[in-house]
Amino acid sequence: MPLLVVCGRPCAGKSRLTAQLEKAALERLEEGKVSSVQVVALESVKLSQEEGYRNSGEEKITRQTIKAAIERAISPRVLLIADYLNDIKGFRYELFCRARAAGTNVVTVWCDATLEECRARNGRRSDSTRYPDSVYDCVR
Repeated sequence: MPLLVVCGRPCAGKSRLTAQLEKAALERLEEGKVSSVQVVALESVKLSQEEGYRNSGEEKITRQTIKAAIERAISPRVLLIADYLNDIKGFRYELFCRARAAGTNVVTVWCDATLEECRARNGRRSDSTRYPDSVYDCVR
């Protein structure tokens, strides 16, 4: 089973896509075509968006935490979905190398949305799930 790396800006639709992929995979699980499905996201490593993106130092720690969770879960028998920004090419390459070492494939999916669309979606979120505005200052 591959590692699915879902990429995109904050509020680009990554989590919605991840939920749809997980649902489809769980249906396959019932049919016996998939042995296990696991999602690694901020919530699964017990981090909030505010904690994870407070500043560049916090973001680096968040990335390391996500990578460690992926490394623990990666297996040829598990469909693993990485629902995180995954916006740094070097980070995606590290995940690729870990997947290859574990004997599985990698699929990268980019959720494309303009910066304006992402900011608008973020503005419609509740305070507890909204990304800090500073997240969009460094996003291209």
